[in-house]
Amino acid sequence: MIPTLIRLHGSLMVIAWMFLCTNGIILSRHYKHVWKKRGLKGLDAWLIAHQVFHSMTLICSAVATFVIVYFVQGYSYLNPSPFGAHPICGFTSIGLVLLNPVIALCRCPLTSSRRAIFNVVHKFLGLLAVALAIPTITLGLIMLRNMTVTTSPYSILTVFQAFVILYIITELALESIDYWVLVQERSATALVINLYFQNNDAASM
Repeated sequence: MIPTLIRLHGSLMVIAWMFLCTNGIILSRHYKHVWKKRGLKGLDAWLIAHQVFHSMTLICSAVATFVIVYFVQGYSYLNPSPFGAHPICGFTSIGLVLLNPVIALCRCPLTSSRRAIFNVVHKFLGLLAVALAIPTITLGLIMLRNMTVTTSPYSILTVFQAFVILYIITELALESIDYWVLVQERSATALVINLYFQNNDAASM
């Protein structure tokens, strides 16, 4: 029988990273240019939604971490390998989740020459947190599966793996759409410039 607090820890982490965090990432990466309607304090709608999703990710992750630390009464030294990496990667990803909002609060204005540096650091830390969270959750779900006696070939681990694949496909599809839109915009801009110079040349004759 899996203890209730372990179930709560796993459930909160899966919700945080399967739903909240991934939606926040998709909004920030692919909706900046299409969801600019001004909302609270003059902020873009996509940014407000991004902040809400990632704030909820932080809250769920923090509560899940507190629950498991309380349950094991400290740090859990898991054996055998590779399960010992679960708490290490978990605490590291939580640290990155805590650090990224602090960095975001210190971001420089859009017109600053250092804004590009902030963007790279902010995105890198976010993607690194996700890259650590996925194998961490996978290890956790394997441990839960090993603690459960079931004859079903499907489990939450299978669902999680399917979600990761779906998320990757979604990202690739949205990246392809973004690239296609960019190509169309550049083609339209080039056409306007060519027409402008052609008209000027015709007028000067």
